Amino acid sequence: MPLSHCSTHPKPCTLTCEPTGVARLDLLAQMSEVESRQEEYPETLAFIRLVNALMTALVPHGLPAGGIHISHYTQFVLGQVLAHLWHRGYR
Repeated sequence: MPLSHCSTHPKPCTLTCEPTGVARLDLLAQMSEVESRQEEYPETLAFIRLVNALMTALVPHGLPAGGIHISHYTQFVLGQVLAHLWHRGYR
């Protein structure tokens, strides 16, 4: 599914088809549906590690434009991961 489809689609795309024909869920759907059912969050943790690595690399030099370019990532972590921290099961 091309990215242009997602940008014009009225609802956020949660299911995409890889070139191999394997369906993939976006991170929010993966976290809410698959990982929470398994009570393990490897993709969520990988995303948080990626955001942390990016911020660690940027902070010594100062965040460009006051961090506006990464705010949607931090808002996702705050609103979708940390806000539901105590409502999910863990192993």
